[in-house]
Amino acid sequence: MLTKKDRLDSVPESHRHLLTPALALAFKDPVEYFQAVAQRCSFPEMKRWLLQLLAKPKWKLRLNMCNPEYGDWSLAGFEWSAKGIRGATIALPQSSTVVLPK
Repeated sequence: MLTKKDRLDSVPESHRHLLTPALALAFKDPVEYFQAVAQRCSFPEMKRWLLQLLAKPKWKLRLNMCNPEYGDWSLAGFEWSAKGIRGATIALPQSSTVVLPK
């Protein structure tokens, strides 16, 4: 788990494969990144919820990997919470054919 005080280069080697270009871009300023996501959202209620969540956010970057005995899933996502608003972990694509801006 990382917070804004952490750096991506502190992620252990075992979890580095979860650090996608999209995740690295979002980590630079998660609030700004997800505000842009909210602005593009075509579902009005989801957009409103996300903007409310981002207004007073607390976030952590979670890099989750399953115990190999139980499977091989993984999830890299931002866990968001704010007082009085249902929180969520919002994952980013593991891979994409879209070239992201630097």
